[in-house]
Amino acid sequence: MSETIEDKLASIQVDYNVCCAKVGELSYTLHCVQAEIQKLYAEIKKYQQAAKKLLEKQQVKVPDAPQDPVKL
Repeated sequence: MSETIEDKLASIQVDYNVCCAKVGELSYTLHCVQAEIQKLYAEIKKYQQAAKKLLEKQQVKVPDAPQDPVKL
């Protein structure tokens, strides 16, 4: 017994719905990862500022980082 066009279309629709669900899951996961990265970045900035204040308090001269790391 061969599949009818309607059967094939129904199968394609199911596959499409599964793909859409997976894309939705991946989109949510990406959003969560981006939020975590933003939190970590904010925490890094906080530690950088604290370290800079501590070094300034100790009067340690810290050179600025080069703008282009390739020119090191």
